[in-house]
Amino acid sequence: MENVTTQNALQLEETPGDSSSSSDEEINTIGNVPLDWYKDLSHIGYTRDGIKLFRRKREGPHPPVYMKKGTYYIYDGKNDEEIALSRKDLKRLVSIVRLQNPSGATESGFLGEEIVVWTGTPRVEPIVSVNEPKRSFLPSRHEAAQVVKLVRTILRRNNLNQLKEQKSEREDLSVWEKTSSDQVGRSHHYLPPPKIPLPGHEESYRPPPEFLLNEEEKSKQRENYGFVPESYNFLRHVPLYASLIREHFERCLELYRAPRMRVRRTKIDPETLVPKLPSPDSLRPFPDSQMASFGPHTDGIKSISLNSSGQWLACACHDGSVFIWEVATGIFRTRIVFREILKNDLLASLELSSQATASEMEASSQYDEWSILHVAWSPKENDFNLAVCIKYFVVVVNVANILYPGEPQDSQFFGYAVKGEPSPNWKDWKGEMGNLGRIALIEHSRRVEHVHWHQKGDYFVALTKNAFGSSVVVHQLSRRRTQSPFSKSAKGVVTADFHPFKPLFFIATKHYIRIYDLAKGQLVNKLVTGVSEISTMSVHPSGNHLLIGSVEGQLVWFDLDLSSRPYKRIRDHNYRVSSIVFHPKLPLFADSSDDETVAVFHATVYDDLLQNPLIVPLKILKVLRNAKGTTLSSICWHPRLPWLFVSGVDEYVRLYGDTS
Repeated sequence: MENVTTQNALQLEETPGDSSSSSDEEINTIGNVPLDWYKDLSHIGYTRDGIKLFRRKREGPHPPVYMKKGTYYIYDGKNDEEIALSRKDLKRLVSIVRLQNPSGATESGFLGEEIVVWTGTPRVEPIVSVNEPKRSFLPSRHEAAQVVKLVRTILRRNNLNQLKEQKSEREDLSVWEKTSSDQVGRSHHYLPPPKIPLPGHEESYRPPPEFLLNEEEKSKQRENYGFVPESYNFLRHVPLYASLIREHFERCLELYRAPRMRVRRTKIDPETLVPKLPSPDSLRPFPDSQMASFGPHTDGIKSISLNSSGQWLACACHDGSVFIWEVATGIFRTRIVFREILKNDLLASLELSSQATASEMEASSQYDEWSILHVAWSPKENDFNLAVCIKYFVVVVNVANILYPGEPQDSQFFGYAVKGEPSPNWKDWKGEMGNLGRIALIEHSRRVEHVHWHQKGDYFVALTKNAFGSSVVVHQLSRRRTQSPFSKSAKGVVTADFHPFKPLFFIATKHYIRIYDLAKGQLVNKLVTGVSEISTMSVHPSGNHLLIGSVEGQLVWFDLDLSSRPYKRIRDHNYRVSSIVFHPKLPLFADSSDDETVAVFHATVYDDLLQNPLIVPLKILKVLRNAKGTTLSSICWHPRLPWLFVSGVDEYVRLYGDTS
């Protein structure tokens, strides 16, 4: 097939077509139906006489317009005919393809190109030379009524504006209240009265049985309220409410007498609610980066403690040994294996080494059963007594001979004169084991998890736990006696501690903190924490404040002089708070969490009871987790310097200090 273009269309000569194409009468009378209905049949439709029109045999499919023997044809699918196209028909098809008028004529009827000529001067002559009727010059009655209505509206508005100006010029003659005109105008705004409360179940025509009353209750209800609930089978059986008029009158009287006022919501700037805290740089010194590390140790570190002078650091490991380091020089001094003392018939052997070899570090293994859970130095000055919690025992060791071998030491029992006979659970070892001083073992009925010293260094409390409960035991070192302040075993005791200088004793359970007076032997105060479970506790050096940590990562500050309720809550961790320690001298405290972070805070406590403590977050120290997956275990402060010791990661103890 050849494409129909302008060039070949103009070259075609008009050729007469068949006689069938010139007929305007339809041969196929199937109507306007889809031709696909007859694609599988041999005929294509019917004539007016009902005779079938059979399909002609065609060789292959043909396009709508095609050329055959020099003449263009178009195929009529309905009548199955080929219609010859003349030259005029081809020109019309070309115009349709070019989106032009098929006839080729313009709007004015001119068949050629239309030439528009404009001289530039407007023409005044009318397009249609027909005179307008006389009624077009006369105003209609409807338009006149609209004009009159608009004029009256304009006059009415002018009168209202004049009245408003006259009212504004008058003086305010209200004697009972001095308000501006704006406030008087606003006070007249409509205020909707409060809505009547919706009826309850007892006001139903068939209330539930629990709302029905007996005869005595009905009399009391009628005297007090006037309404008695009753039950009816059908709604049409309900009589007229007797108190309807009276209640309507009381309601109207209440609305008449009760004044109503519009309460506007106060706008508060959120920035004013945020407390203005000082800059952390103005609160230095505080630990902000790592300065040194102590290690490695033979196993993971469970607890650390610093003596009162800040010179010796004790680290308790999972393998049942205690390492002692010198803080100033970072030199390892000795290692005491308490596991061997208890494993071989209580004091069978004692391993002391002045140097930690690499072979011993590599050959160490885990001893969960004999691991040391807690270690604590005596807070008394120039006192080198060390308390260690291992299995069912609290071992008290005097290591002064090891730390200072050339100086004479007190030969008395841990620096105290022995008074009376000791308790049966105290065992004193008197053998010779190198330069090690006295060793006292205190046996308990449960596994010992924690130990806290009193400030004077004579008393210390031990917390024991097992599957059946927990108990708090107080030991006195000078008399070698054990006391149990509670006759029954407590449930859920987390930790216990002494007041710095008063005879007060703090016991933290999972939900409460109880304060006991040791002199009077009675409960003094009970603090409500409001947390799901307490994980740790620390007493401020002043003794008037208390800080606890919870399992959900909150810190709760208590001001004991203010209230038994929390003074402030701090959310700085996403996991359990494992340890909290106040600095003995500086206004600092730190807390460690299972999310591998240590938060350092500034806390200034004023002597003035009317001034609240100043708590400012300073720094968050991130500690990486080692390959074994151990997390933070213990933290402690230097007694005088702003140094923080962190343990439990990579078998090292890290020292953080101020590097500004």
